[in-house]
Amino acid sequence: MYRLAYFLLLVSMPVFSQVEEDFVSYNKITFELYEKQDWDKLIIRGKEALKNECDFFYLRVRLGTAYYEKGNFSKAINHLEKALLFNDSDPAVLEYLYFAYIFSNRYQEAYRLYYKNFQIFRVKNLSIRPKVLDNLNIQGGIKFSDQTIELGTQINDISYGQLGAVINIKGRFSLYQYAGILNHSFTDKFINEGFLYHYQYYYKQFEYYVSGNLLLGKGWSINPAYHLIRVDAISRKYNDHYYGLSVNKNFNKVRLGINISKAYVLDTDVIQLVPEISYYPFGNTKLYFTIKNTNNKSGNNDHNNQIFGKMGFKIFSKTWLEGFYAYGRIQFLAHDNGYVLYNNPDYLISRGGLIFYQYFNNYTQLILSYQLENKEQLTGENPYTHHFVMAGLNIKF
Repeated sequence: MYRLAYFLLLVSMPVFSQVEEDFVSYNKITFELYEKQDWDKLIIRGKEALKNECDFFYLRVRLGTAYYEKGNFSKAINHLEKALLFNDSDPAVLEYLYFAYIFSNRYQEAYRLYYKNFQIFRVKNLSIRPKVLDNLNIQGGIKFSDQTIELGTQINDISYGQLGAVINIKGRFSLYQYAGILNHSFTDKFINEGFLYHYQYYYKQFEYYVSGNLLLGKGWSINPAYHLIRVDAISRKYNDHYYGLSVNKNFNKVRLGINISKAYVLDTDVIQLVPEISYYPFGNTKLYFTIKNTNNKSGNNDHNNQIFGKMGFKIFSKTWLEGFYAYGRIQFLAHDNGYVLYNNPDYLISRGGLIFYQYFNNYTQLILSYQLENKEQLTGENPYTHHFVMAGLNIKF
């Protein structure tokens, strides 16, 4: 028995010796590269260490810092989170991870980290701190119609405005809500006793939208949403409703999501299923792609699909540009978990546009957008186009 134990000890000694030798070697090399701020070589040697099953706190910290300094925040997050498994209260690691979340637009995860480690963060002079009223946004826009018909109902312009706010509850849960007003103009053209008459009228609607974001941990989150539209038409008043739920998961450079919803629009049941994938090739928001497919079942209509694609990229230090396009004949589309609900019965054939984002500082953002919507009246006889221009201001507290 003792001989067996002695034999096993002798066999294992070279293994332990090799592990210790690897640790000393990689610790020394990566520390020197860290001191020189040679991030590229540090990443190479750090990956080599992990491949050789040499994993320790300072290696993860140095790799996380290297990726952070190179602007690859998704890789930085991965290594800094693993560093916290060795030591979950290191102030430098927590601060790097906090801003890696911020620069990845994962604000709620940053805020959650802040509140979990409040005693450490409270003494730091952070440029961005979580607040209960996180931000306020104001938007307004006009949709111009190009439709001109001789007889029948002509679709005219639409104007709208909205005011929204994000409320943050200890980082674990956030609530976004907005209230909006929209005016839609129509002209009825008809002949009576040989005379051509034009009768202009408006649909007015009040909107209230609310969505929540609940963090579940390990990159998972769920987003319930509700959208109420109160329509004031000529002959009647009625309400349209949207109920939706999204589930999302953040991976290294990928975000996956799926949304399921039910809406009740113009006495019609609308069911949607929307899988979505976003890809960040550089591990940050300098370049990103999103694609999703909206499968829509409206009343007794067959299932219809609309494919949506978006690309965004950074063009200057504080300036981003997004371009998007969607194609597919669809009715009563609910976009972005019901944030936009098309309650006009006309069919939406395609849409595309550009969105311009300009940051003035960490707290103020200007948004300008143009969107072209190709539509078809419910009768299928009169196609028309809406040109939509919008301006908005987002103020972070």
